Amino acid sequence: MNAKSDPLQLTCPHCGRDYRNSARLAGKRVNCTCGQQIDVPPLPGGITIVSRPNPPRSLLRRLRDDLSDPGTMARMACWIGILNLIALLLIAGLWEMRLHRLVEGLSQLGR
Repeated sequence: MNAKSDPLQLTCPHCGRDYRNSARLAGKRVNCTCGQQIDVPPLPGGITIVSRPNPPRSLLRRLRDDLSDPGTMARMACWIGILNLIALLLIAGLWEMRLHRLVEGLSQLGR
């Protein structure tokens, strides 16, 4: 490999190992496997690579990360318990109303 002909080719000046580097490393300092640091030359023509910001986490990834948190799990269990209690109270109220109507209907038949 010839580091002079290809700007993405790099040779460690300490151990002679050849690398094919990424354009995003241009103008930065990297570590060689021999333990020495190598200065990666900038891209020709003053080209600079601008890194993009990290994309927002997807909804599923956020949910997975949140579910791995014990505090989140405890809060979810609490809310699920509250919702179950509300559902039971609503069901019990509906049964009580049906029972009350049934008793009223039977009492009217007996008159």
